[in-house]
Amino acid sequence: MADILTDEEIRAIKEKNVGMYSKHPWPVNRRTAEEMGWRLKVLGIHPREFEGKRTLECGCGTGNYVIWYAVEGKVSEAVGVDLSDGSLAVANRLKEEGKVENATFKKMDVLKLDFPDNYFDYAYSYGVFMITGDTEGAFREMVRVTKPGGTVTISIYNTFGRWPVTIRQKILNKLAPNDPDKRVKLGMKYFPGPFKKLDKRYYGLNTEQLAYDTFGIPYEEVHSAGEVLGWLKRANVKYKGAFAPLRVRDYFYAFSLDEYKDFRSTFTGYPATQKVSDLLYKISGGRKSQEYITQFPSPGPISRGFCQLMWLLIGGSRFSCFTISGVKQ
Repeated sequence: MADILTDEEIRAIKEKNVGMYSKHPWPVNRRTAEEMGWRLKVLGIHPREFEGKRTLECGCGTGNYVIWYAVEGKVSEAVGVDLSDGSLAVANRLKEEGKVENATFKKMDVLKLDFPDNYFDYAYSYGVFMITGDTEGAFREMVRVTKPGGTVTISIYNTFGRWPVTIRQKILNKLAPNDPDKRVKLGMKYFPGPFKKLDKRYYGLNTEQLAYDTFGIPYEEVHSAGEVLGWLKRANVKYKGAFAPLRVRDYFYAFSLDEYKDFRSTFTGYPATQKVSDLLYKISGGRKSQEYITQFPSPGPISRGFCQLMWLLIGGSRFSCFTISGVKQ
């Protein structure tokens, strides 16, 4: 569990993180479509929850997900907010290139959203809240602007899955505590393995961009599934599902879905993860299922502890992030 920071400390974190992502926007080479079909089904999210609806991404970065929801998700209005001018410039360029009229990008702080209560039908954040200095506060703010009955989704670094990266970060922070450029240089020199894997995952993306997102970042937090479930409870949000699943039995449902075949390419660079996943797909009898489970039982402490441990042992850094969805009551 992260320490509670003062407003001054949060402002300093914001300034440093925003400055880094303005100079080094991330990502610029994600193939969003290959991951969304399987991810959403495993989270228990049906297209009716966002099709024709007003959606929000908190911390949209370069806008890949906003544009996916606007085009493939067929939402009425897809809004993305971020503070990084460099990232927003990329997002607006992608919007113009794709002529995506129902996407809008705004410069805005996710900790202080300039929207009224109960405004969006569907809100999400993928891999951003844990670098704000107040992860739960950012989640509460996203819930505030979501309508009762609307879906919220949060994706953040996991205490277990992020552990190998966290150890490397601690080493580099000792060597270059106030010099992100030096940390990146040292990280690329002494810890090249993860970047080779991620370069395959992102189809040859420049290693330097990955290094800044991993070792250049001035501040980040890691959280367990139990912590996030506590946030849902305090925010009056009912659990829907998790990606990757937090109950062993839910893996058999996940790997019975034919959408896994599209997602499989995201395991490129992680051969052990890919082999285990392929085996689960074969055991589960992969099929093209039109059936959705839109409400999974909340995982107990033993189940979620076991699953998170498996993310570390089998998934490595591929499962450094995990996602939980819920419905605002």
